[in-house]
Amino acid sequence: MFIGHYAVALAAKRVAPRTSLGTLFAATSLADLLWPVFLLFGWEQAHVVPGPNPFLTLWLDSIPISHSLITLIGWGALFAYLYRVRTGDGRAALVVALLVVSHWLLDYVTHRPDMPLYPGGTPWGLGLWNSVTGAVAVGVGGIDIERDGALPGRALPETALSVTAWPESALNASPATPHSVTPFPVTPHSN
Repeated sequence: MFIGHYAVALAAKRVAPRTSLGTLFAATSLADLLWPVFLLFGWEQAHVVPGPNPFLTLWLDSIPISHSLITLIGWGALFAYLYRVRTGDGRAALVVALLVVSHWLLDYVTHRPDMPLYPGGTPWGLGLWNSVTGAVAVGVGGIDIERDGALPGRALPETALSVTAWPESALNASPATPHSVTPFPVTPHSN
């Protein structure tokens, strides 16, 4: 569920208007971009647990390098440093760093207790994903932030995709297959 992270990135566009959305999305998603690499190297572990809740099929056993609060602070500082060196924009670099760290806060709310404060620490998590209704409600709130926050008056293809894909994923315990997804045209809204 990337919509919450993307909503924060879109809202941050007002604070850092010269920063590309790609950079803002990468900052809020950095933990999830690093995680598969660390998983492949065997530094982090996860396994699939089938069940009735479509949000809880992936069980994150150990994610201390990509998702712990202290390492996200470090990843945020590194990303911000590189951004500052490349652009010279200190304010936007600070926004980028905060976006990287925001990933932990959003995941803390949604994940079961698998979010450590530091590598080897006790995992934390409020488990919003335990409730399909709660997770969808928060996702719709994220869509409102997207729509009203960063780019008012413009239709976003990501929002249209999210609105149509969420009911499908929320109502089906199994992952969507190519046969269960119906393509639809997404056209920009003109003012």
